[in-house]
Amino acid sequence: MIGQELIPRTSAIALVAEYQSAVREVEQAFALLQKAKQRMTLAFGGYHDSIFSGHVSDYNLEHELERSKELMRKNAWSGVFAKINIREILSVTKAEELDRQLREELPELTEENLWASLKQLDDDMGSLLEDSAREVFDFLRPHRERYKTNSLTEVGQKVIIESAMDKPWKNEKVTSLSPYREKYIRALDNVFHLLDGQGISKYPHDLCTLIKEALRRRMQSCDTPYFSCKWFRNTNLHITFKRLDLVQKLNQLAGSDKIKQD
Repeated sequence: MIGQELIPRTSAIALVAEYQSAVREVEQAFALLQKAKQRMTLAFGGYHDSIFSGHVSDYNLEHELERSKELMRKNAWSGVFAKINIREILSVTKAEELDRQLREELPELTEENLWASLKQLDDDMGSLLEDSAREVFDFLRPHRERYKTNSLTEVGQKVIIESAMDKPWKNEKVTSLSPYREKYIRALDNVFHLLDGQGISKYPHDLCTLIKEALRRRMQSCDTPYFSCKWFRNTNLHITFKRLDLVQKLNQLAGSDKIKQD
């Protein structure tokens, strides 16, 4: 037979066997990859469970393992920090530093490294809160002496945040929070919750979400237990503080006594 002349029977059997073995190995590999993906998702959540850095093809299998391990390491550390909500405690500046660290090379996620990192965060918790309070305090101070409500030396009962809102060109009403201001408004909300011993603010009752919901309903104001907010066509946000005891704590923690040292 022509087929037997082209490929001897023993060679044909060997080829089929190699093919079938390769298929089984690929099936096992994909089953293990699926299991690894499920483990990452269960441990760190859906935003921190990627196991491939990009498109995997026959041409990059040799190097994809190391790239995948690096990506998984970064996702795992990011997932750990997300679980303990550390970003909500960090100042905006410190949170941006953390993002830079997560983009760079990180140590392996071992039990020893994990506990060392958590202990360091625990030791630094007081100073981290003070950093956040100081950043919020500076955010609430006027950069130009324009409004009587905004004091250079301390936070009063009311502040006016310029350019806190966005609106389409020539639109009479604001339609959204300014992305740049939003992170500081979120930090303000978290600091007041922490000063009140309530932990961080949580969705959907956090200040930024309530402002966005009010905007969606075409309202011009909203209230929380800590703040009464109203916004205007000039994109300014007026915040009246309901808890003056927490305002006093903010001033004491990050306020006028530190300004004299600047």
